[in-house]
Amino acid sequence: MNQLTPERWPSEEDHDRHGESTRFECFWIPPETAHVLQPGQGALLGLLDV
Repeated sequence: MNQLTPERWPSEEDHDRHGESTRFECFWIPPETAHVLQPGQGALLGLLDV
């Protein structure tokens, strides 16, 4: 990335529009602790220029 990113940002899962959306507050974690991510979510961590 060549731009600043926010420390926290809102997101939501709409569950294919069945029922109410689930809202989340997302935030960055240090790359050293990325092993705690959901399986598969950390697959692209090696591409980050950190």
